[in-house]
Amino acid sequence: MILSLGLAMTGLAKEKIEVVGARASAVYKEYQASNAIDGVISDKSRWVGVKDEYGKIWLALEFKQKSSVSSFQLYSGRGKTDAIDSFHVEIKNQSGEWVKVPGSAVSKNKSIQREVVFEAPVTVKELRVMITKTLGDIARVKEVVLYSDTPSKSKKRILTI
Repeated sequence: MILSLGLAMTGLAKEKIEVVGARASAVYKEYQASNAIDGVISDKSRWVGVKDEYGKIWLALEFKQKSSVSSFQLYSGRGKTDAIDSFHVEIKNQSGEWVKVPGSAVSKNKSIQREVVFEAPVTVKELRVMITKTLGDIARVKEVVLYSDTPSKSKKRILTI
């Protein structure tokens, strides 16, 4: 006897967005902003940011082209400790002012690997991560990975007995 069972599965697949540039509020020692987008998650290859002249800590990321961003992962800290406590993502509005992306704010974070999903995707060529609370006013960012959710192809699974 042969029994076939077909299951259609749909959903969202994450597609990594290519980041071509990084700028920062300020840099501590040799820990450049570009380290946060180099694909290496380590203490040796991280951005260490400090406050700028306005008292802000931020990391701006530029894309090769306008992209729809729906989520991101932030790898932060030193070793397995000192995760960034509070942060959010900002994009420029039509007036060129930075505004907070709904659903991007995180507070009381203890995880060195934090995924954040926006309320709705944003289509931009640039965004920035604003760090609002961190240990000793020093931001340690090992990597930022941005994603665009795209509909996945239907899959069919056949079970034969």
